[in-house]
Amino acid sequence: MNGRDWRLFGRLHTKLYKRLGGRFVGSVGLGRKVLLLTTTGRKSGKQRTTPLVYMPDGNDFIVYPSNGGKESPPAWWLNLQTTPTATTTPKQSPALKGHSPIP
Repeated sequence: MNGRDWRLFGRLHTKLYKRLGGRFVGSVGLGRKVLLLTTTGRKSGKQRTTPLVYMPDGNDFIVYPSNGGKESPPAWWLNLQTTPTATTTPKQSPALKGHSPIP
């Protein structure tokens, strides 16, 4: 898939996740779970929501800034570097607000 296809898939996944409350689209198989990360766009200032695969670590979530194998970081990572406050919505859990320093 190219970049345009991934963006379309991300928007569709986000809409389904919100509509279905994380059921059916809250995991991507093999026990991998999906959360919705909402950041503030570094250029637009608009709220941007991205579905991400995560690993639970106690009360924390571990995500990694992959951009489909590209050398450049994903937009959500760059957004967090500018505004390091985000909202996450994991499957079957209330929304959590997080703030973490970005190295």
